[in-house]
Amino acid sequence: MLMCKPDKLMAINETALRNEAVRRIRGVIDPEVGISIVDLGLLYQVYMEDQVLKVHITVTTPGCPIRRYIEQQVMSVLSDLVETELHVVMDPPWSANMIAENIHLFDR
Repeated sequence: MLMCKPDKLMAINETALRNEAVRRIRGVIDPEVGISIVDLGLLYQVYMEDQVLKVHITVTTPGCPIRRYIEQQVMSVLSDLVETELHVVMDPPWSANMIAENIHLFDR
């Protein structure tokens, strides 16, 4: 007989849930540059707390004109996954050094 502790099972489910959330968010494209917000380094955290998926993203500048668009797109791709809270944070501030190494947008 195999037995699994509920806390271990929950940890596996939470990991799978976080991975699925990141996979979905990777499909959100910044319309100004045509690159995934994950590859641009705009996704900071994805974690579960009190059975709610918490997602922390940033934008490239505090007055980013596409902030609302990105927020709507992220919430849209996660809408059928689990209850989600999206937080847009500005700390740490985004920089070009956060762009994935395989993305060659401009010289860094």
